[in-house]
Amino acid sequence: MDRVVDHLVFPEGPFWHDGRNYYVEVYGHRVGCWDGTPAAPVWHHPGSGPCAIERAADGGFLVPCFDAGALARLAPDGSLTAWRTHGDDGHPLTGANDVVMDGQGGAWITASGRWDVNAPPEGAVFRLGADGRLTRVVAGLHFSNGIALVDEGRTLVVAETLARRLTAFAIHDDGTLGLGRVYLNLDDQGPLPDGADATAGPDGLERHPSGDLWVCDYGAGRVHVLDATGRAKRTIGTSALYVTNVAFGRDGRHAYLKVVDQPTEAPFRGGIWRVEV
Repeated sequence: MDRVVDHLVFPEGPFWHDGRNYYVEVYGHRVGCWDGTPAAPVWHHPGSGPCAIERAADGGFLVPCFDAGALARLAPDGSLTAWRTHGDDGHPLTGANDVVMDGQGGAWITASGRWDVNAPPEGAVFRLGADGRLTRVVAGLHFSNGIALVDEGRTLVVAETLARRLTAFAIHDDGTLGLGRVYLNLDDQGPLPDGADATAGPDGLERHPSGDLWVCDYGAGRVHVLDATGRAKRTIGTSALYVTNVAFGRDGRHAYLKVVDQPTEAPFRGGIWRVEV
């Protein structure tokens, strides 16, 4: 395990494209990329707080922005082409957090609500259709965070960070979701390690090319690896307490973890660690 990028400002939400590892810096309010050496920022928008980035069907990018409560759409060159703070149904994108493409020209997006253990569960999932229509499809989640598709795209898995669980929803043929069920309860994976944060819970989710689902246990310094059925296979411990997200190189042999050294006080330093899979 080695640190390949340093001096980032709360790195999150990565993915690989054309040999580059794209990532966001939440409190740096920018999108960057790395292909062996850090490149110039792809996009910078003060006050946005981007939490994730994914490549859209048109070759551009979708960027959920937590601080602004918005979904940004970028052109391939990084220029801003759309900025949405509400769905077409009027529901706000409070705490817009993560995104996964659906393979049909649309996407699923989480809106977490407030980062407050005493707040009522107000997290949500939005559906962005291939036609551009944005609607809320799930509400009442306890800080909806990372999101992934499993079961050949037939099931949506959402991390509820403050509930310390993953919740799964069957995707119906018409694009609606079934009732949520517990996919993984992190408390069943053994006690929290010494020194874990009191608000430790699942953050970023990412599918490995093998079909395994990697679950970043933010505040607990570990990553849980689940098989294609959701069964826990192993847990990877790290010396970084705050692991926010993960992406895989093209060959699937290395995982690139986004870690934060100090998440509660500026300058929110973090970096990218490379781990052999």
